[in-house]
Amino acid sequence: MSTAMATSKQCFMCNKELGPMHCTGCDGYFCGKDFKIHREEIFTEMDRIIEESNFLQDEINNGIQNNNEQNPLIAQIDQWKNATIKKVKKMAAKARQQAIQLLNSKWMKVDTKLKDFSQELVHLRESENYVEHDLIRLDQMINQFKQDLRQATQPEMVKLHIEQSDAINWNCLIYVEEKQTSTNNQEQQQTAGKLNSYFS
Repeated sequence: MSTAMATSKQCFMCNKELGPMHCTGCDGYFCGKDFKIHREEIFTEMDRIIEESNFLQDEINNGIQNNNEQNPLIAQIDQWKNATIKKVKKMAAKARQQAIQLLNSKWMKVDTKLKDFSQELVHLRESENYVEHDLIRLDQMINQFKQDLRQATQPEMVKLHIEQSDAINWNCLIYVEEKQTSTNNQEQQQTAGKLNSYFS
């Protein structure tokens, strides 16, 4: 074996002993003792890389969880949702009150007329001052009251106007988009959302 050949295969770490162990990664030759040390260094480096990878994964998981729970953008969306629900409930309560007033107003009109009619009946009966044509008139009024009550119970007497939810473009009421970033001597901005609310 030539001297040049022996020199090129000396241990990469101690440069003393012949390095019979070859590392295909760094293309170095090592003696048996230093080759074990070299492999341990590689294992240690792999452990470090895995540890950093796990740390990054934890950071991503925590970041996602914090975004889902604590990000101001999510809080804005929840605030919009609650405000919209509140307004919808308010409008529904208003419409309900209007419907009750309209439905009851017809009953109240009949009730007022019937009370006046009842007083007339009491007066006529006590005075005994009535004849056949009065009975015919009173009977016609009774029939009119019945007809008025039937009309008051008809649902078509009150019409409800509802904007169907299918006609509402919910995608325009609220949506999120990424901000455009500027690189003119400024740091890159973080992405944020834009909220548009139909209800003001």
